[in-house]
Amino acid sequence: MNIEKRRAEIAARKAEIRKLLTDDKNADIDALEKELRELETANMQAALRHTNWRIYGHRGAAKLLGLNPTTLISRLKQ
Repeated sequence: MNIEKRRAEIAARKAEIRKLLTDDKNADIDALEKELRELETANMQAALRHTNWRIYGHRGAAKLLGLNPTTLISRLKQ
């Protein structure tokens, strides 16, 4: 799966989550936050696979995700 397609899927899912939060005031926030973290993790893993596990540099996953490399490392540790 290419990164652009994955980004579009995650953006669509984030929009669904935002809609749930605004439509249903009683939505289970913890479950939604957990799902968002899972999507973020899946996106980071997809970017790492796409870049052959390179984090730094102009062909690294951090650049692809628009993150600082140390931020990506920190999020991977969580």
